[in-house]
Amino acid sequence: MSNPVKLNIVKSLRKLIDTPLMAMKLPNVDPDLISVLSVLLVVVAIMHHSNLWWVFGWVMASLIFDWMDGVIARKHNRATKRGYIVDVYCDRLSEGILFTVFFVPWFYLFILNMILTVIGFKTKVHFNLALRLIFLVVLVLQLAGLNWGFIIP
Repeated sequence: MSNPVKLNIVKSLRKLIDTPLMAMKLPNVDPDLISVLSVLLVVVAIMHHSNLWWVFGWVMASLIFDWMDGVIARKHNRATKRGYIVDVYCDRLSEGILFTVFFVPWFYLFILNMILTVIGFKTKVHFNLALRLIFLVVLVLQLAGLNWGFIIP
């Protein structure tokens, strides 16, 4: 099985954001390890679920780790099919863990993302919702006083 291809808009945006990082000196570590660490950061986030600022910080750190695993893999020519699959599984695992605490509507969106992942593997087109990022935007809005009931502390 080959890796699903990303949509052109995603590839363009990714290239724009990743180009400055590719010029930097980045550690040559196993990208799969970074993916696993991003999951562990979500575990720490739910351990502090009563403090939404802590949740924000840990989930943001998780997203940064998730982003950096791909940058490091590409920079050091370590991008593989296995690494892609590990990254996708770690992404879905992170969402599943996070959304057990913040259930409605996030868990249902997580199920949709699982379905999109399976479709992506079958059609070879990578398309998923950026749920952790969307969660952070909604969380920031709630912390700013705009609460629609999507995040319950």
